[in-house]
Amino acid sequence: MLFALVFVACGPDYDTPTREDYDEMADAIAVTTSARSSGGNEVAAMTASIELSTGVYGAAVDASYDGTVADFSYAYAARCFDTAGLDARCDGAADGAQVDIDWDGALDLPRYQLTLERQGSWQLDGLQSGRPEFNGTGSFRVDSRFTALIADYDATYVFDYQAEYDGIGYAPEQGVPIDGQIRYELDAERRIESGDDVDDARFLVDVTIDFLGNGQADLILDGDARYVVDLRTGDLVD
Repeated sequence: MLFALVFVACGPDYDTPTREDYDEMADAIAVTTSARSSGGNEVAAMTASIELSTGVYGAAVDASYDGTVADFSYAYAARCFDTAGLDARCDGAADGAQVDIDWDGALDLPRYQLTLERQGSWQLDGLQSGRPEFNGTGSFRVDSRFTALIADYDATYVFDYQAEYDGIGYAPEQGVPIDGQIRYELDAERRIESGDDVDDARFLVDVTIDFLGNGQADLILDGDARYVVDLRTGDLVD
C-alpha cells in the first residue's frame, strides 16, 4: 500500500485594497520616487550615484560617500569602469559604475510621517553619452502614518518593497529620469484607528512607475489604480 503526503505551503492571507488604501499607498510611493530636497527618494539616489561616479566626491577606482541630508543618513559605494568595461577611476572620464546604496531616515510632512530604510545595487551606464542609464534591484522598508484629510481616523502602513529598475534614462540637465520603468512588489500592512475601532489588513500590490520625459511619471497600482507623479515635488497631479 502506498501513501502520499501532500504539504501545502501556508502564506499570509491578503486583502483587497480600497480606493483609499490605493490613494495613501500612491502618496507614499510618489514621495519616495521624487527629487524632493528633503531626501529619502529614488531620484535623489540616482543624482548622488552619478555625482559619485563622476568624481564629485573625489576620484578613485573604488569611490564612496557617507553623509547626512536633512534627517537621512546615506552610504554610497561605486566601482567605476571605462567605455571598454575595464576598471577606471570614478572621475569625468568614467563611463559607468556598479553602485551600492544604503540609507535610512525620516520625513515629517504636513499630512503624514515616513520612516524609511533602503538597500540596493544598480549598474550605471552611458555617463559619457550624457544620458546615463540605470538598471538593477533594491529593497525598501517604509513605516508611515497618515492623518485623514476629511474622516476622523489615522492610518498606519508598513511597506516592504522589492524593486527592479529597467532601462531608466536620466537627464542631468533636468535632474530627473526621462524614460524606463521601476517595478515594485509591495507587501503592505495597514491599520486604521478611529476612536476605539481598529481595522487591520494586508495587501500584496504590483506597482509600475513609467517615466514620461516631461518631469512626470505614470504610477499604476495593480494595473488599475492610476496616478501621475510630479517628479520634482512628489505631488500627485491631475
